[in-house]
Amino acid sequence: MSWRKGISSAVAFAAIASGLYFSFGVTEPNHAMTGIWLTFSLFVFALGWPEIADSISFFGSSIKLREVKNAINELKQLAEVNARSTLDSIMLGSRWGGMPLENQLKIYQSIQKVLENLSFSTREIEDIQKNWHYWVGGDYVRAMLFTHNPHPAIPEDKRSEWREEIQPLQSKANDITPLQLKELFQKYNGYTDKVRSKIADYQYYIEHKSHRDLNDWEQNYEWFKPA
Repeated sequence: MSWRKGISSAVAFAAIASGLYFSFGVTEPNHAMTGIWLTFSLFVFALGWPEIADSISFFGSSIKLREVKNAINELKQLAEVNARSTLDSIMLGSRWGGMPLENQLKIYQSIQKVLENLSFSTREIEDIQKNWHYWVGGDYVRAMLFTHNPHPAIPEDKRSEWREEIQPLQSKANDITPLQLKELFQKYNGYTDKVRSKIADYQYYIEHKSHRDLNDWEQNYEWFKPA
């Protein structure tokens, strides 16, 4: 065995170990990182063993790792698939409690960093993250409309009509805009200073893709809790 094959094999096995660590050795598995490390291991292995590179396959797709450009493209494609599925899984899991917000954001940030290191453009990263922001936007709406009933911002004589108005909106929460929220609260004389402030926070998130006040957002269930 040549020195090149020996070194490439050692690095490849180390990369495999790193990939397995991110799925089985941490409290919160990071499957995107696992996929990236496993793909990297194939890349390194094929560089050291070019005579069998054409026979390597991953998830049913041939990876011609002797051609560096193709390898990078395939690595990016795998990273994109893993990033999308991981972000979507976290958001769907959060519908049922899921992991703490702090852990969610750590994974979100780590995925963004990996994508940047793989030379994804800003537009490509934004496209991968768009479903994440879509669901967070819907969470702002749900926190303002559906968390507590009766809603303390709505006058008592308007609450019956309010309930009838918002009930069909529960399935459309992710698509309700800040302007629509403002008009809805104004219609029922509930556009208080607090409501105005929370709608402004929602608008800020849409524009900046980050929370204006993360500590306040963590307490969104309490925003309109009756006294």
